Amino acid sequence: MPDVSSKPVQRALQNAQEFVSDVAHQYQCMKDFGEQTRLEGRMNDLASEFEQEMTRRLGFARGHELSFYDRDGRLKESALNTFVRNYEGKFRELKGSFVSQEEAARFGARQQDVMRRLQGRASELMLKGQIQESRQAFEEGLKGDLDRGDYITAKGRYVQAHQAGIITETAMRNGISRVDKSGALHHFKNLAATNPGGAYDLLWSEEYRNKFSPAELEEMRRGLAAGRDKASHDFFRSFVLTVPESSNKKKRANELAQSGNYTAQEIRWGVFMQAGRGGEVIDEIRAAAIAEARAFNPSLSDEGMELAREKYIDKYLGRYESAGITKEFLNRQWSEAEKIRKTLKTPDLDVDSRLYLLEKRGLLLNQGAFNAENQPYSNKEGWESGGKFRDEFMGQLGLTGTEDAEKARDKYMAYARAVHADGLRAQIKERFNFWRTTEGKEATQAEQQVKLISLTREITGNSNVSFEDEGPSLMDQAREWSYRAQQNKFDVWKAKQGEVVELSGTQQQEPLQRVSVGFDTTRKDLPDGILLPRSMMEGVREGEDAVVLTYDNKHLKVACVVGVCDGDTPQLTYAAARRGKYNLNESYELDMRILRESEARPLLEAQEAAVPAGKAVKLKNETNLKGLLPYKQAFMDSGQKYGVDPKLLIAISMHETGKGTSAAFLRKNNAMGISPNGGGPRAFSSVEESIDYAARMLRKHYLDQGLTTIAAIGGKYAPAGAGNDPRGLNKHWIQGVSRYYDSL
Repeated sequence: MPDVSSKPVQRALQNAQEFVSDVAHQYQCMKDFGEQTRLEGRMNDLASEFEQEMTRRLGFARGHELSFYDRDGRLKESALNTFVRNYEGKFRELKGSFVSQEEAARFGARQQDVMRRLQGRASELMLKGQIQESRQAFEEGLKGDLDRGDYITAKGRYVQAHQAGIITETAMRNGISRVDKSGALHHFKNLAATNPGGAYDLLWSEEYRNKFSPAELEEMRRGLAAGRDKASHDFFRSFVLTVPESSNKKKRANELAQSGNYTAQEIRWGVFMQAGRGGEVIDEIRAAAIAEARAFNPSLSDEGMELAREKYIDKYLGRYESAGITKEFLNRQWSEAEKIRKTLKTPDLDVDSRLYLLEKRGLLLNQGAFNAENQPYSNKEGWESGGKFRDEFMGQLGLTGTEDAEKARDKYMAYARAVHADGLRAQIKERFNFWRTTEGKEATQAEQQVKLISLTREITGNSNVSFEDEGPSLMDQAREWSYRAQQNKFDVWKAKQGEVVELSGTQQQEPLQRVSVGFDTTRKDLPDGILLPRSMMEGVREGEDAVVLTYDNKHLKVACVVGVCDGDTPQLTYAAARRGKYNLNESYELDMRILRESEARPLLEAQEAAVPAGKAVKLKNETNLKGLLPYKQAFMDSGQKYGVDPKLLIAISMHETGKGTSAAFLRKNNAMGISPNGGGPRAFSSVEESIDYAARMLRKHYLDQGLTTIAAIGGKYAPAGAGNDPRGLNKHWIQGVSRYYDSL
């Protein structure tokens, strides 16, 4: 070996030593990193296992051998501590073989930290379980309260849950609001079953207007009306009197045409229908139905559009179903039109009327194309030369070939022009409708007309197309008049029930006047009738004379004049609206005629007889009432008066008095077991007075407070252990009253 003491050799040895030291350090780091990773993974697995096992044992029922709670809900601290120490031991058993003492110490510190936090994590999971259990108990209790109709307890439960930190203040307020709403709805439904008039009054109270949206109130009102008359719940159902139709059909058709309520085309369809030839005009009817479905009125609300849809379907189905019009077809046309309507921002131009006008003036014609199509038949010789094309049209026109050639050719040419115009009309409408639903969504009618003129000139090649000489709005005005006439004409609300009263000619002497009839919302003390503006009261005797209203020149409603109203339009009284459960916010365009008392009296009597009567109240097993039977009507009247189910009143009385045999009933006229604390049964001047008192008390202190079931009422009306129940009979109250209630 050379001399190791030389400087080059010393440097080489030093470099080698540093290299070996670096390699050894890298090996040490790699080994310690792998061990650290392995132990960290194992600790994570143990932590996850701890939480899962803890959660599982918290799910056991209290008192179970693996539960941390005993049967009384007390924490078994020894069981919890044993569980935690068991896992502390599992963590302690984790040992690592580290090269570096520093890494070993770091892992040991991490291990001790995890073990220290096990007890805290266990407490956290325990608290989380308790919160979840409390929330579940709250929700189950709340559901029970609502199922029983115990709304007072439900509201108190929300407050307690907030105080316990189970729910937020916002959740508490929203929950109480929902409970109030549910209670109000429950009260409304109970009242609707026993006192519909009182239920109707609720809908116009400030309380219900604050609790429910206008749509919800309208739905509740319609439900009341549907209960009154299951066939329909609309205002026009009350038009039960009718004018007889003329026996002379031809005269009747002329009268209809002159009235403006029926178009010439519709009368023609009617003639075909009566002759059993509806199939010959079905295509025209379908085309008219499609066009009418697409008619657009942007001022109508969603509810208005739905009503328009019902009227549309009833119109075509009622008149043309036998000809082949189906409800599916009409629904499809309306749905397709609805998609278009929803994209448009402005009313539609009356395109059909304008194109029809052009056709009448001979301008809906592409002269070059028409001549090219019909050149072979432009003269007598060409027509006589025949051919397949001519023969085909002869068949369509019903020609046999024996007709005069000149007349036959003229007939063909007129038909060809109509077919040609139909083709151009279809092209123009298709192009216009595409533009309308894309670029022209917000176009005014004037802008639509400019576009229609442009398209018509382009497709017909006729630069003279114009509507200016007819006036841009003339056809739209005519269309509006026609639309109003259609509203009057088609009897959407056919009065299918009730008697029919013929209106004689002498009763039609007073002139008709068009009026907008609404409802008075202020004077609720007025009887069923109508209020007239001062301008209409000249010569009218209040309380004696009446008016007859009609919406289609056929169906009538008579209303006695009971007072004067402000403004310029007549108003039906609140009692009239209440009787029919009508919407006070609505108004109706009607024809009105004033009738003298002598003319009105028989009509009012007939109308009263024709209006659908409410259901008669009848109890089954009436003999079971025994001593209470003579007071059946008193129970009915008090129930109606306060909106309390009469059956409930009777059932309570049957239980409290032993069916009218108790001393309190026989000696003190106490039919309802009214007994103040600290005293015996209360005395009343009459049985009827005691029934009225109990009904008023049940309404104010029970039903209005959300206690609407027999169980909920019994807990307050006859609580177990009460001072006025020395023999402990109240515990049988709920069962007894329920049994009697079910027997009625």
